[in-house]
Amino acid sequence: ALPSASASAPSSAPEPATPSVPTAIEVTTPLPDKLVFAARKISSGGIVLSGAAPSKDAAAQLGAAASASGAKLAANDKLPADFLPQALAGLTALSGLEDGQLGFDGTRWWLHGRVAANAAKSDAEAQVTALPQGSTWSVEIKVLGAFDICRLRAEAVSQRNDIAFKAGKRDLSPDSLAVLDELAKDFAICPTAVIHVQAHTDGDGDAAANLGLSVARAEMVVAELAKRGIAEDRLYAEGYGESDPVAPDNTKNNKAKNRRVVFVITEN
Repeated sequence: ALPSASASAPSSAPEPATPSVPTAIEVTTPLPDKLVFAARKISSGGIVLSGAAPSKDAAAQLGAAASASGAKLAANDKLPADFLPQALAGLTALSGLEDGQLGFDGTRWWLHGRVAANAAKSDAEAQVTALPQGSTWSVEIKVLGAFDICRLRAEAVSQRNDIAFKAGKRDLSPDSLAVLDELAKDFAICPTAVIHVQAHTDGDGDAAANLGLSVARAEMVVAELAKRGIAEDRLYAEGYGESDPVAPDNTKNNKAKNRRVVFVITEN
């Protein structure tokens, strides 16, 4: 049987582990605190732009390249003539990273981040070295180990709250099954890591029933991962019911945030 927290004995369940914010990128030359233009990619989402661009048209091009809104970029006609091609190349490189930062301090460009494989590192570096001024960039890209890749991708799914169920039931939504297909591929990368599947509900209804529902949902996710080839002795189903909300349980949006499945990856 797959290990799980008991619905009838919540006090014996382990303390829920809060999904951590992705750790800071380890670099020897950190980006400056103040940047004229910046782009950040986080593992749980897309690219966020901030700062300035040479014009509104340039801001729109950068927004399109990042699949993000360029509306927050202020117009600054004092930027160098080659700003736009360098920024576009940097965004192409950034999009291939697991997470990272792109920045321009008014004089120098910076690209720091993390990737899952050496090939991705080479591709990102090639985008920069092809530029006429590529040799002046500060580029630091770290290749992640298998455990870190699993942890980062599991955190991304947790933060996006990508696992959903039919209302009041343990049945997964069709979109969630597709997410689990991808997660199973990720978890295969780190075959010795332990996967804690932690399910939570909102506060509607009876607390004991919510605890039981959360356990059933965690067990359903574990069963689906096992179907996809993840060894059962790596999987722990843990239900916490309504005991650990992440937002005040008083609005529709907050209740949606509290109904969640968190994946916590440990080494043993």
